[in-house]
Amino acid sequence: MSPDQLHDMCPTGLKTSISSATPEKTGLRMAFKGYQPGYAAGVIENTGLRLTGLKRVRVGRVLMAPLAPGEWRALMPYERF
Repeated sequence: MSPDQLHDMCPTGLKTSISSATPEKTGLRMAFKGYQPGYAAGVIENTGLRLTGLKRVRVGRVLMAPLAPGEWRALMPYERF
């Protein structure tokens, strides 16, 4: 699937890009506002693709990568959401 095809299939307000691609699988990066549970999975299924994993890497400007699933932390004084 080309980036243009992906862009044409996605609803307005959703930004998508292909982060990696091999013959076996394609990694997608999605950015959206006002996320509702199940929204990403629904968008992917509506494009005819199969979801094999989902990971939140950032909320606003705050990186989530250092946190384990279910872990949280307070924002530092210099961080903005």
